[in-house]
Amino acid sequence: MDLDNFKTVNDSLGHDLGDQLLASVAKRLQTVLVSNQTVSCLGGDEFAVLLPGLTTSLDALAVANVMLAALQRPFILERHVLHVRASLGISVFPLDGPDFRTLLKAADLAMYRAKEGGKGRSRFYQAKFGRRAQEKLDLQASLMLAHHHEDLCIHYQPQVLLLTGEVVGVEALLRWPRSDGTWISPTTFIPLAEENGLILPVGEWVLRSACFVMTRWLDWGLRGRMAVNISVRQWEAPGFLAGLERILDDSQLPAQALTLEVTESVFLRNTTESRRVAQRLETLGVSVALDDFGTGASNFAQLQAVNVHQVKVDRLFVRELSGESRTQAVVDAVITLGRRLGIPVVAEGIETREQLSLLKALGYTLGQGYLFGHPVTSAEFERLHLGAGPHGAGLNG
Repeated sequence: MDLDNFKTVNDSLGHDLGDQLLASVAKRLQTVLVSNQTVSCLGGDEFAVLLPGLTTSLDALAVANVMLAALQRPFILERHVLHVRASLGISVFPLDGPDFRTLLKAADLAMYRAKEGGKGRSRFYQAKFGRRAQEKLDLQASLMLAHHHEDLCIHYQPQVLLLTGEVVGVEALLRWPRSDGTWISPTTFIPLAEENGLILPVGEWVLRSACFVMTRWLDWGLRGRMAVNISVRQWEAPGFLAGLERILDDSQLPAQALTLEVTESVFLRNTTESRRVAQRLETLGVSVALDDFGTGASNFAQLQAVNVHQVKVDRLFVRELSGESRTQAVVDAVITLGRRLGIPVVAEGIETREQLSLLKALGYTLGQGYLFGHPVTSAEFERLHLGAGPHGAGLNG
């Protein structure tokens, strides 16, 4: 059993209160277990519960439901009212393993599947969980090799003025090609890189490469900013700001020509380090854009408080956009609020002329998507948009 979002308690209220919460959880669990059932803390916020002598697997599920119900009552610690949820994984002897170590591993895999399924629930172990875990480990190993052998690459997609098609910005996008010419989706490998820490060296490489490329393109006459995606783990990593300033110095890129794209999770965490990074970026002149807006708990009051300079409406809204859809009302509201707060709004994922016409009618001025250009290598971007050289005839064409 693992407590959901326990790190938020430690980050916001401190480790001392976090420890008190763990002790209180253990005591409450003991009150709902019978004498021959054991609960122990394995480390951090992870618990193991041993249930000997049950008649069927459904008996274990019944105990799990009792435990989850017990945790629904709030915990009151030092005048803080804390609401706790947990995810549980269940393994059964001898079906899922012959010994404690194997059973614990199986229950752990089931617990992570419970988290992936929405948290606050329990799941029985299934053999396919083990296969998926092995596939995940294999993919992580392949990703580390790809980074080591410099097989990862960066593609660039233009950001344009919707009225004229003029290129006024670029987004750098990390890509992982397979040997057979196909591509591994970023939605697959980037979460793995964040999980194993590889996102730190890879992210720094992307940022450095994009800054050097943008310096060259500014000399060639390109307008606007280079946008680079930054994960929460990068944002809060020690040395992130120092590394960024070093890259700006080395590349000679003006800070005003760089935008860091982050998801709302950076600001929802609202840690001291997160606020410090945002303040330093503001001082440097580096812009911050909120990516995938509308898919989580974003709100414009929050954006104004953390000095977000640009909002990117998620491509899902653009994809569903039509003259009759309710999505149009949402997209209309975003551009209206953005205009009132003075925050530029960018529409992502524009693929059709119909979407372009609707967005222009709603007042959008900036956008990107396949209609204007697919993500391509730096050399191909130069050929398509910069005439392959300084003062090229193809600039913004």
